[in-house]
Amino acid sequence: MDENGVKLWIRNVFQKRPGLLKNPESLLVRDTFRFHLMDNSKKLLTECDTNMAVIPGGLTPLFQPSDVCINKKFKGNLRRQWNKWMLEGEETFTKGGPSASCQSRNNV
Repeated sequence: MDENGVKLWIRNVFQKRPGLLKNPESLLVRDTFRFHLMDNSKKLLTECDTNMAVIPGGLTPLFQPSDVCINKKFKGNLRRQWNKWMLEGEETFTKGGPSASCQSRNNV
């Protein structure tokens, strides 16, 4: 995720969420990820009537329990499966040779 990714998320997910038309003013709670705190991101949120609150570093477990309980396990499991696939997965080929996934696997 980078600054453009944050802007895309705001425009394509946050600004299109269900219920937005009924209550356009909102609060978005974010952590101290540097791209969350950039002026362009803040300006975009201000333009869509959104206030921003920032969770101080080290307090994520208190304010984002799903990030700690669910996302951490999910990301760890995904990483294990990715590593296994990279090491043991079957290579596939196209008419032109190894597929893009095989080429990226060989570069890891």
